[in-house]
Amino acid sequence: MSVAGTSRRLTGHAKETVGKVTGSRRLRASGRLDRIRGSITNGLSRLRHRTSGVRSSVASSGRRMARR
Repeated sequence: MSVAGTSRRLTGHAKETVGKVTGSRRLRASGRLDRIRGSITNGLSRLRHRTSGVRSSVASSGRRMARR
């Protein structure tokens, strides 16, 4: 998980909670959006991490094929 995504998610959760307590629909909506953006950022970070091994594997096999 990325630090930026987790930070945004936690900030969103806090905003959403404060919005519920104060009755601010705008703050709740802003918090919900931040939470969703943080989750998306974390998901993309995990995907990037998982595919990094595949990308390096494909690149190295391509170099081996070029030498033949």
